[in-house]
Amino acid sequence: MNTPRVVDGPGVAPPTTSPRYRAMVERLFHLSRGGMKLGLEPVARALAALGHPERAYRSIHVAGSNGKGSTCAFLATILAANGDKVGLYTSPHLVSFTERVRVLEGDLDVDIDPEALADAVDVVEAAVPDFEGLSFFEVTTLAALVAFRRMKIDVAVVEAGLGARLDATRLVPAEIAVLTDLSLEHTEILGETIEEIAREEGAVIRPDRPLVMADGPPAAMAVVDRMASRARATVHRIGEDIDVVEQDTGFDLDLGTRPLEGVQLSLPGPHQRRNALLAAKAATLFDPDISDAALHVGLRTAYWPGRMQWVAHDPPVLLDGAHNAQGAEVLAAAMVADEDRFARPSHFVFGAFVEKDVAAMFEALAPHAASIVFVRPSSPRARDPEALATTWPGPAPAHVAHLVDAGFEQACARARADGGQVVVCGSLYLVGDVLGRLNVPNLRRFSAR
Repeated sequence: MNTPRVVDGPGVAPPTTSPRYRAMVERLFHLSRGGMKLGLEPVARALAALGHPERAYRSIHVAGSNGKGSTCAFLATILAANGDKVGLYTSPHLVSFTERVRVLEGDLDVDIDPEALADAVDVVEAAVPDFEGLSFFEVTTLAALVAFRRMKIDVAVVEAGLGARLDATRLVPAEIAVLTDLSLEHTEILGETIEEIAREEGAVIRPDRPLVMADGPPAAMAVVDRMASRARATVHRIGEDIDVVEQDTGFDLDLGTRPLEGVQLSLPGPHQRRNALLAAKAATLFDPDISDAALHVGLRTAYWPGRMQWVAHDPPVLLDGAHNAQGAEVLAAAMVADEDRFARPSHFVFGAFVEKDVAAMFEALAPHAASIVFVRPSSPRARDPEALATTWPGPAPAHVAHLVDAGFEQACARARADGGQVVVCGSLYLVGDVLGRLNVPNLRRFSAR
């Protein structure tokens, strides 16, 4: 493994950045230890004090349990290919805190400059001294909205953090709402049934504005349909007026009002076809005159690291967050679909948070593992690797290495010995831990469109 790099998360910025930026990162991550505060009133007051930066540009809001980040990446890249200056706000970051605020314009796709982000955080604190009443995520969201105003973007693509009803991003006056796949995720906060999850995530709907959404469990769909009806929102759902059309040599997208033929995706895995469909439909609603060329370019070149991302390494490494049961099932399905690549043994590195349903995750992943090593991602919410090992169903052998570096090296050694590959999954924090230690070029990059 390469010499570990110091990354700005959690709480430690690279020494090459300015003292001001390093102090900001340390302070914000100290704020994160105060926990999560769900509620819109403090953010609403802050937005008013800041002169409503969220009203300075158009916006699209994306919520859901799985796939919302990929959908945001596809959508932002499509709009940039169409000639818009796009601000993209997502979370969490993998390696650098600046990944949360990206700017796309033409062929340019870069993280925000660290000093510009520090400037935006200063503006927030000037309006809300000592960030009183605000959580880490709320301060970060406000800073992103301020930064987008300063950069004079045309449109913001905003990913919800947790649910939508009480999430800070809910106060963005989105013209279009997108709802990705739903699953029993964050049940301790969002609810223990799929209906409760649907109510929280379905709050992404805006009155009298369109909703683009994935299909899902009938009970969840009934909840969302009622919410959309009350809001007088027009619904565009996968499997109804939009769909993926499989062909012998690929696939097309049926966007309801128009087809998009011969689609190629930059992000691997069969599940990304659904995310691409949601993004393409949202783009056509945002700009009905958008060209097929912009749709094709955006879907073919979107960049979203740490999700089914292959890294050139010895041995090859696949990084995929797969941070809940549905994510693990999607990863397993992708491994089945790409049977040639996954004919070689797969040696897993796995870490997860305490609230995750690891039994369901293991059920999906166990048939595909030649071995697995459990590690502890860099988060206080990480589950003890020893405890994970006791619940692993096998038959592949399980190992424990509390340190991510040691566990990754173990998996690499096994993969080298049998000509296999390493699969890192279970937590985006774990993916970030590994990605930050590999020599992966172009984490901040100019995209080749």
